[in-house]
Amino acid sequence: MSRRERRLVRGACALAAALLIAVVVSLVVSPPAPRHGCIDAVYAGPVGAEQIHRCGTEARTLCAQLGTTAGFTGEAARTIAAACHRAGYATRP
Repeated sequence: MSRRERRLVRGACALAAALLIAVVVSLVVSPPAPRHGCIDAVYAGPVGAEQIHRCGTEARTLCAQLGTTAGFTGEAARTIAAACHRAGYATRP
């Protein structure tokens, strides 16, 4: 092999190793569990995934307003409602 080919092979191996490390790290590291009384949800927004995090009174108010004109509706409301139920907050029927 020529010097150029050896460098190309080493570069490809380094890139593959870096990609493998990134994949392993992304699978091992998980987001922290929400604190007691907090809701964390990722829902489909108008331009992609959006994340919401609320605690205490803000979480309780958000959960109570789901499905109303003042709150989230549709699939976003269902996703957030699941987070509300996990946190122990009531939602509208």
